Amino acid sequence: MAASAHLETTLAAHVAGASQLSESASQLLSAQIGANSTGTLPAFAHLCSELVLPLQRSARPSPDQRLPARILSHRATEVEKSYWKAVYAGALHEVLTVELVESLADVVVRALGQRHPAGAQGCPHGDGGLPAVQEVGIRPELPASLEVGAGSGLLSLHLARRLQGVARVLAADTGSSLIRRAADVEVAPLDYSAALDAILPTVVRISCNMTGNISAY
Repeated sequence: MAASAHLETTLAAHVAGASQLSESASQLLSAQIGANSTGTLPAFAHLCSELVLPLQRSARPSPDQRLPARILSHRATEVEKSYWKAVYAGALHEVLTVELVESLADVVVRALGQRHPAGAQGCPHGDGGLPAVQEVGIRPELPASLEVGAGSGLLSLHLARRLQGVARVLAADTGSSLIRRAADVEVAPLDYSAALDAILPTVVRISCNMTGNISAY
C-alpha cells in the first residue's frame, strides 16, 4: 500500500503542469466522481474519443506501454498527462463504461451458474441476456455478489441494476482512502474479512485498480 501511494504521488508530480482536459471530457469524468455520479455510463469508444486516447492501447498493452510507465519515462502525450492529472485530482480509480459493466455482469451470472433468456425484454442490445433496469431491487433469497474494496460503490450500483432479480449486489470498503462515495450508494464500512463473515457471499469481486484505469489502458 505504501509503495502504491508513493507511485501515485510520483505520477501526480510528473503531470502537475499538464493543462486541463476539454470541457466535454471533464464532464465525462466528473459524472463518475462522488455526489456528481449519474446513472448513465459512456461507451468505451466514445470515452476514448473524448479523451483522445488511442483505442489500440486498450488491447492489453505490455507493462512498459501502460500509461503510468509512459508518464514516468516521459513518453506520454500531453492529453494523456492531462487525463491522469484529472483522475488523480478526483481520486477516480477506474472509469466505468457500458462494456465493462456488461462484461462483469456476464461473468457474475456464469459464476452463479444461472442462465437468463437471451434477448430478454428490456435488454438494450438484445444480446446481453440481462434486463435493463432503473432501480436496484435486493431480495434476501437471491445469491449475493460482494465487492470488497469497493471505493465509491459506483461499480456495484451499476452492476446491481444489470443483475436485478438475478443476484444481490453488495459493496464494502473500509473508507480509508480519499475516494468519495457515489450518490445514493450504500457501501458497508467493513474490511474484507468482516464483510465475508457478515454477508457470506456466493461470488466475491475484488477491486484493485490504480488511479485512472480504463479497462486495460
